[in-house]
Amino acid sequence: MCNIKLIFDKLQRITAKQKLIVYFLVKCKNQINKIIAYSLVADHIFKKSGEELIIKHLSPFLKNCVDVGANTGEWSEMILENSNFSIQQIVILEPGKLAFAKLANKFSSDKRLILLNNGLAHINSNLSFNELNDAGETSSFVRFPNDGDGNNLIEVFKYDTLMDNLSIKYIDYLNDFDMVPNPNKVV
Repeated sequence: MCNIKLIFDKLQRITAKQKLIVYFLVKCKNQINKIIAYSLVADHIFKKSGEELIIKHLSPFLKNCVDVGANTGEWSEMILENSNFSIQQIVILEPGKLAFAKLANKFSSDKRLILLNNGLAHINSNLSFNELNDAGETSSFVRFPNDGDGNNLIEVFKYDTLMDNLSIKYIDYLNDFDMVPNPNKVV
């Protein structure tokens, strides 16, 4: 069993160095994620997916939240609108410069919000971010031909580093659970 894991690990590392293959796999992954999502919900739009209903019911009980890849802040805005002022802090991470400018314009006066022009990753590093011209939701750290300029070098942190840097003890709600190495810190 261990040999199979080692073989797959080696193949994955070799494959990761092939830009065209990575491009193809990311496109496939995006399509696979959509297929899985559509098998569960009608649409990614909050009102159709049921996420809006969940947020409306949870928001009054939430104190600390993290919005990863916030884009223009629809998720955070929904939390704030439904929280009955129970929210103490929302950490909003958006690596894109255009989307971050929209976030700053929308939320800069709310002292409960921490706006960071950074990303969340499985490593602490600086990564090239490929932002689409319209601050689109498909902007990515993965470089695609003819998509954006890819010239934005963005600092990314691990989830634990973010929590330590901001002295966050726990998170009530996180919109990107894939980034969490220690789910015990997320209630």
